[in-house]
Amino acid sequence: MRIIFKIMKYNAPLKEYHSILKCLNFNDSNVSLKEANALLKKINDFSTKELLPLFPYDHLQFDNVKHIVKLPKGYKAIYKKMCQLGFQSFEHPKSIGGKGIPKAISCLIQEILMSCNSAFFLGMSLTQSAVIALNEFGSSTLKNQYLNDMVNGTLAGSMCLTESHCGTDLGLIKSKAIPKNGYYEIHGSKIWITFGEHDLTKNIAHLVLAKLPDAPEGSKGISLFLVPKYLNDGSKNHLHCSALEHKMGNHLSPTCTMQFEGAKGWLIGEPNKGLKAMFIMMNDARLSVANQGIALSEIALQKAKNHLGKLKKENYFIKKAYAYHIPMRGLMVYTCQKVDQKDYERVGLLTPTLKSYFTEKGCDHINTALTIGQTRDNESESNIFQHYIDARISMIYEGTNGIQALDLVMRKLPRDNYNAIDKLLEDIEKQKIPEKFIAKAYHLDILHLFHMCYDLMKRYLEEDLECAATCAPYFLKSFALFLLSYMWMKQYTPHNEELCELFHKEALKEIEVYLTKIEAGKHAIVDFKVEYF
Repeated sequence: MRIIFKIMKYNAPLKEYHSILKCLNFNDSNVSLKEANALLKKINDFSTKELLPLFPYDHLQFDNVKHIVKLPKGYKAIYKKMCQLGFQSFEHPKSIGGKGIPKAISCLIQEILMSCNSAFFLGMSLTQSAVIALNEFGSSTLKNQYLNDMVNGTLAGSMCLTESHCGTDLGLIKSKAIPKNGYYEIHGSKIWITFGEHDLTKNIAHLVLAKLPDAPEGSKGISLFLVPKYLNDGSKNHLHCSALEHKMGNHLSPTCTMQFEGAKGWLIGEPNKGLKAMFIMMNDARLSVANQGIALSEIALQKAKNHLGKLKKENYFIKKAYAYHIPMRGLMVYTCQKVDQKDYERVGLLTPTLKSYFTEKGCDHINTALTIGQTRDNESESNIFQHYIDARISMIYEGTNGIQALDLVMRKLPRDNYNAIDKLLEDIEKQKIPEKFIAKAYHLDILHLFHMCYDLMKRYLEEDLECAATCAPYFLKSFALFLLSYMWMKQYTPHNEELCELFHKEALKEIEVYLTKIEAGKHAIVDFKVEYF
């Protein structure tokens, strides 16, 4: 039974988008700032009129005999309309049929769409990520057969990684790929497959991790395969969805258990190099998930502000949320600019930071909005709780936030003798701090404390890896706070003076705590006796 809610008004913060793009000196040969603003307004008008009214949504229909999943009424039609308008192809290069919109703009388009209906957009974003991997590593034959349809949205994509016994440790996967004449037979079971089965498109191109018969042990023996739901002759491939997960939120997004029973697949990239290709897709998906934290907190905070406006009240906690929320969006656009500039070293450093910090902070902000805006009087119209339960999974999927911290500290930080972070610090520190920047003293204090955190982590990485791993989450958060302070330096105007000062007062206290925790090292955790459990 569908629960009827009054749809509260949402509008994308278009003026803020314009301000961020100006502050970060947006410049692209394909799209002018004026054209970008017009496009974002067009997306906002469409999304608020056509996509937002479908939220909240009915539940999926799953036929466990025919192994098919149907989305609620209205979604198939809206998906088709969005594809016809080019929504699926915005950020892809013109050379493969895309619109060539820079990622610095497409991330703002993503935010609008996810604010209006994040669970629905998950399927679209995975197809976009799959296109990137296929275009980078696929053979010319595979690209000719599948790429164009994925770009225009008539063919969906999915990402089939883990299995019931391995979780994060993909080196343990048991799925097999048996070489045949011109293809591979894929055997195995995959879990937690977002949009692994649905009726938005007839065909789905599954990107599946599996091992060849002679593959090395562990993660060095993983290969990547494209396994279509339907083959080119129209026949059904030997795969199906055997079950759907019953989740706390994101109910519109089918999370599937997929069975591959001798399905035909084709190798993407080199044998045993599947993770290299898959992580192209996954890292793009991680930025989308980080953006989800911004998108869902934006609509939740708007609803809470609307409620406070009716009461003619202000609230410190809502202001505090916006004090973080504004530079988070700036940092998302900045990171996507680095993607556009192909500065993959810096993107590699920023991606785990944004994925972890933005999803956690986004949930905090939605929780704040829920506490303030979800009263008995407006319960039937605000549905902020739905945004919270939709957002909560974001700290888990596409690599848990703990894994992101380990990725940042154990891989990205020391790579090439700390070159990426040292170059980032050099670039930031050589920039002149504007005289009008009200938080100059706070910013310099945060910079100093972050350097202390960084020096400690370098020492731990050289002397005690267990200590470095234990302190990784604290370092990631201290790094995020430093980056947000830098974004405030870029985005500051007298109009947002109060929020800028509020952020820096809070952030300085927080980074002091993280430094204390890093100084304490590993002993509080490592020395914890097993019998205490």
